[in-house]
This record gives sequence, C-alpha cells and structure tokens, in this order.
Amino acid sequence: MISRLWAYLELNIETVKNYAGTGFLLLIYAAAFAYLLISEKDKAKRVIFVWIPGLTLLFFFLPPVRWMYMKYIDGSATYYRVLWLIPVAMTIAHGFTRICEGFKLIGLPVAVALIALCGGDVYHSVAGPLVIASKAQNEYHIPQEVIETADIIMANEQGHRVKAVMPLDFTSYIRQYDTDLYLAYGRELIMRPDAYDELYSMLCEDPIDVEKMREAAIPRQVSYYVFPKTSGFVKDPESCGLEKAGETKDHVIYRDPEELEYMSGISYYYFTD
Repeated sequence: MISRLWAYLELNIETVKNYAGTGFLLLIYAAAFAYLLISEKDKAKRVIFVWIPGLTLLFFFLPPVRWMYMKYIDGSATYYRVLWLIPVAMTIAHGFTRICEGFKLIGLPVAVALIALCGGDVYHSVAGPLVIASKAQNEYHIPQEVIETADIIMANEQGHRVKAVMPLDFTSYIRQYDTDLYLAYGRELIMRPDAYDELYSMLCEDPIDVEKMREAAIPRQVSYYVFPKTSGFVKDPESCGLEKAGETKDHVIYRDPEELEYMSGISYYYFTD
C-alpha cells in the first residue's frame, strides 16, 4: 500500500513538472503567493489568492485524491487539469501590483525585466512535434488552410456531420471553426509522445496505401480524407473509389461516396455521437 501511494505521489510531482514548462512561471507564482500569504490583509482576497489555491495544491499532491479522480472521474491522463483551478496569472498580477504600490520607481522595471527574462517567443511555442502558435491569418485566428479545407468539405455536405482523416496540425483547429466536422483521431497524438493511431500512421506513410486506409477507416465512419500535396500513393485515390472534393494551396481533399451513401441511409446527420 505504501509503495502504491508513493507511486501516486511521484506521478503528481511528474505532472507538475510537465505542467510547469520552463519553470519560470511557477517560480514567479511561488514568490507572489508567498508575498500575499504574508502581506495580504483583505479577507476576501486571501480566500481567492491564498486559501483556495493553497488547499487545491495540497489536495492535488495527496495520492488518495489522484486515485479517486482516476477511479470515479477520469481514468485517462487528465489529472493535470486540476491545476487549472489555481489562478496563477491573477495571483502574479495582483502580487506584483501590490509590490509596485510600495516600490513605485523600481517595481515596474523589475516586473518588466522578469517578464522578458522568464518569457519566450510565443511563435516558437510547441506541443510535441508541432508549432502551436502563428501570426493571425484571418479573423478566426485559425490557419487559412484549415478554414479552406473545412469550407470545401462542408460545402459538399451542406451542414451534415462528417468525419475526416486529416494531418495532425489540423486537429487543434478544425472543430474551433466547424463543429459538424469530426476527426478520426484527436490531440492526444500531439500531447502524448507514446500515443499511436493506425489511421494517422497510414497517413504518414510514403507512399500511402489508400485501399488499406479505407478498409481501416470503415469502423470509424470516415467519409473524407485530407492529403498533403507532397504525399505519394500506391494507387491513385480516385482509382481506389474516392472522389476529389477540392484542393487548397497545400492539400487535396477526397470524399468517400460509398461511405457517405451508407451514412446517409442510417442517419440524417450522417454522423452522430
């Protein structure tokens, strides 16, 4: 029992390390938290910035809490989301504002220097193999390729729900733009280095075996395939039963008419949860 509890504690510590990024933000938060713990006299603010976050962190590290979370709430690796309950940014902002009140001449330069030293270029932020931030290309703040691909697919389907196989860098954006577009796999392939998906693996092959991919996609009710234009194929997709739906600058979109006919026969929406 003790060894099992120790294992859960180690998992909790590892979760915080993974959540911390470079660690600078947590160090600044710890400094702001300690300062407010000593100096903040307003009872309501102490509840928001000290007592609730402090108790949340305490319970987060308790091994039985993780065990109950995984057993009764979510057995997958989402325990880190408990840390979202801690108002890190608010605490840092409030703490440094309080410091600047007492040290007006030096407070602001120090705060700016800390932000510069502890921060980084947002356009080089990564999740796994992908750069996850880029300069806005449109009012949606979503890559234009994603929008054009979604528009091509949904123009053909006129609002029906469909599921698609797409490159991994589409998965973080596509359902922000159109929730009628479902994905054969999700962001777990980005977030977890040990994650594996058969269809995505086939999409990464060179050349791509479209016939094999279609066969593997049938149980998942996949109707659309988005291939990079750089992809090679064992056989031309259209000779494998797919129809070209359109193309963007960097991708070609194909639809599976047989799967769409089958889905339309069992559901008005083609695809349902």
